Amino acid sequence: MRVNCLLIIAAVFSFTSACRLPPIGDVAPDPSCHADAHVERKDIFVVTARGFRCRSMVAEFGPYREISRLNFGRSPALGQFPDGLAPTFLVVESAWQNDLDDRVKNGGPPVIYIHGYNNSEDEAVRRARAIGTLLMDSRPIIAVTWPSYAMKSAVVWDEANNEWAREALSAELERLVTRYKGATIVAHSMGNRILLDFLINHPGSIRHIGGIIAAAPDVDEDQFMRHMQKGAVLGVPVTIYASTRDQALATSWMIHGLRRAGDLSATAHNHRLLIRYTELDPDVAVVDLSSVKKGDPFGHSNFIQSEWGAADLCRVLNDKPKVGRSPISNRYSELVEAHDSTNDCEARAVQATRIDRGQL
Repeated sequence: MRVNCLLIIAAVFSFTSACRLPPIGDVAPDPSCHADAHVERKDIFVVTARGFRCRSMVAEFGPYREISRLNFGRSPALGQFPDGLAPTFLVVESAWQNDLDDRVKNGGPPVIYIHGYNNSEDEAVRRARAIGTLLMDSRPIIAVTWPSYAMKSAVVWDEANNEWAREALSAELERLVTRYKGATIVAHSMGNRILLDFLINHPGSIRHIGGIIAAAPDVDEDQFMRHMQKGAVLGVPVTIYASTRDQALATSWMIHGLRRAGDLSATAHNHRLLIRYTELDPDVAVVDLSSVKKGDPFGHSNFIQSEWGAADLCRVLNDKPKVGRSPISNRYSELVEAHDSTNDCEARAVQATRIDRGQL
C-alpha cells in the first residue's frame, strides 16, 4: 500500500492538534433570508447542512437551502461562462423550490453533487459549477454541502461532521430524487458516505435515480461493494472512479485499518483484475484513473481535475460513447488517452478543470 508521507503527517496532526478547532470557513456573509430571490439560468442551487441561521427568522426547513449567485463575463477564447463565484445567500424554502421546479421543467432532472472532505463551501460550489460545465443541456446543478474545515489535517473532524450531517442529507436526497425522477447523483470522497447512507436507508427511492457516479469513494470497501454486486438490484447505471495512485485513500485506509472502495492498489496488479470485480452488477462500471496525467498530484480528484477524467465524466453525464476506456474485464476498464471528435467533451473538460482549479 502506498502512503504519501505528507498525508501521514497531516493525519497525525489531526490527532495531536490543540483542542480549539478552527472555524468552519465560508459562513454566508449575508445571513438574512431572501424571500423574493430568484435564480438566473446558470445559478447553482445549494442544499447545505452547515448550520446557517437567518438574521430575521429561523428557517422552517432543514437542511437549509441556499442559492449561489454567479457573476457572468465573456472570454474571447471560451465564450460565455461564469467568471467568479459571488457569495451564497439563504432563501426561504418556497422561493428555492419554485425556482428549481421551473429549471427542472425547462431543463430536465437535476445533477446533484455531494462534496468530500477538505472542501470549503466555495470549493464545493465551484466544483458543482465545473460539473455543470460538462452538461450539454440545461439541467440544473444542486450542490449538497456539509460542514468541512477545509484543512488536510482536519480529516477526523470532517468525518465527525459528515456523520452528523448524514441522516438529514440522505433524507434530503430521498426527497429530491423522488420529486425529480431521473436525477443523477455525483458523490466524491467522503460524500460517498452520505450516498451510501441514502442507498441503505431509502432503498425504495433508488428506482427514481437516473444514474450514480461515485468518484474516489472513501467508504469501507466491503460495505460499499455489497451494494454493487449482482443481485443488489440497483437498477440504475453506476460509474465508480477509482485509482491505484490515490494518496488520500491510502491514508484513509491506514487510519481506518480497512481498505477504501476507491483504492485499487491492493486489488490490481500490473493493471490486471483480481476477483473483486468479477461479480459486479451489470449496471456497474469501474473506471481506473491511475494513468491520467496533469491532474490532482495526490490522485484523489482526477475525475474532474484531470482533462481525461473530466472528459470521461462528460460522456457519462451526457450518455455519449465511452471513448478512451481500455477494457480489462466486463465491468472494469482503464482510462487511457484518446481523442474524440464526435462531441465537445474534450473542450468542456478543459474548461471544467480550469474552473475547478479556480482559474475561471
